Amino acid sequence: MPSPLSSLTPLISSAAALLDTTLSNVETLHGGDLSAVLAATTEDGRRVVLKAGPAPIVEASMLQALADAGAPVPKVIGANAATLVMDYLPDDSTEAGDLGAVLARLHQMTGPRYGWPNDYAFGSLKIQNTWRDTWPEFWETNRLRPAMAWLPEPLADKIEDVCSRLQTLLPNTPVPALLHGDLWRGNILSHSGQVGALIDPAAFYGHHEADLAMLTLFGGLPARFWDDYGAPPPAERLAVYQLWPACVHVRLFGAGYLPMVERCLKTIGL
Repeated sequence: MPSPLSSLTPLISSAAALLDTTLSNVETLHGGDLSAVLAATTEDGRRVVLKAGPAPIVEASMLQALADAGAPVPKVIGANAATLVMDYLPDDSTEAGDLGAVLARLHQMTGPRYGWPNDYAFGSLKIQNTWRDTWPEFWETNRLRPAMAWLPEPLADKIEDVCSRLQTLLPNTPVPALLHGDLWRGNILSHSGQVGALIDPAAFYGHHEADLAMLTLFGGLPARFWDDYGAPPPAERLAVYQLWPACVHVRLFGAGYLPMVERCLKTIGL
């Protein structure tokens, strides 16, 4: 019977060549729904993370942008077209009590407009990051309209209605904050009750509430988070932002996530 890691030999070989070392003690890490993620040990005893993905060099640049904003992220050791290699960081799954402060600091970094220099992807699902001059235009053109094709027609029609109302539902030119872009609990490593690192970014510049919407997609946050970050956004606006990751879940993981889309639309009044 083949080893579970046999299909990942190209990733291991690519990382070894990138680092000019041999790798041992290779094991799969939790997550990896869309991209293979492994831990391994180099010849000199350093523990590293190997990750495949749609655009490792772009991801490396996103991690650097987050680091430049003062956010804790894994250090990038190397990247090529097939592989991203980072420092291994522990995760003890404790509640990160400083998450609100970490995210507030990240969102203080701003960009020139709404978007990112590169498009990106979740696995095979492309993410459009074309620069836009207004925020409703970005959210409609780069996020909601592409998602309509993944939905049954009645739900797609309701998202069409949302698009027609974005000028009143969203601010026109909020400060274009640096966003993590995929900020759910699994992408937050914690250690001793603090944020150890933010991982797996899909970064872009946009309204800071889009990160908050993703962070609350599967549940609320403790009062301490809002004490450190600031007041929570209105539920209706969070729902507009949650529509997109809800649609992404339908596209990637199936119709079982359609009720999430319906919940968002109901909150918006549709």
